[in-house]
Amino acid sequence: MPVPQRPARPHPGKPEPRLGDASLEGHVITYRCGVCHRTVHFLPSDLAQVFGPNLPALDPILRCSKCGQYEYIDVRLWFPGLSHHGSLIVRRPTEVIRTQKWRNEVLGDRWP
Repeated sequence: MPVPQRPARPHPGKPEPRLGDASLEGHVITYRCGVCHRTVHFLPSDLAQVFGPNLPALDPILRCSKCGQYEYIDVRLWFPGLSHHGSLIVRRPTEVIRTQKWRNEVLGDRWP
């Protein structure tokens, strides 16, 4: 099993990149699971809309969508080249689904 690690900052003198800064600079964020080896690419602007622009871009804020692990996610921040345009698959948000939760109760125990 891989050892969980938090990625080191690129340079000790530079501040850690934020989602808002990464989206302005045109980066792509790549999540790679160390357990199941699933690789997913995100646009920082999409993550900034959902989680806020002040979150560190190199912190894993999502679980692996295949195996559900959180501790073994490797996050990379990189610039896409011209060869990636038109061929790179990026995960984008679509719609928000609201779910209603139900529970079983005995009639008369809790009646409004």
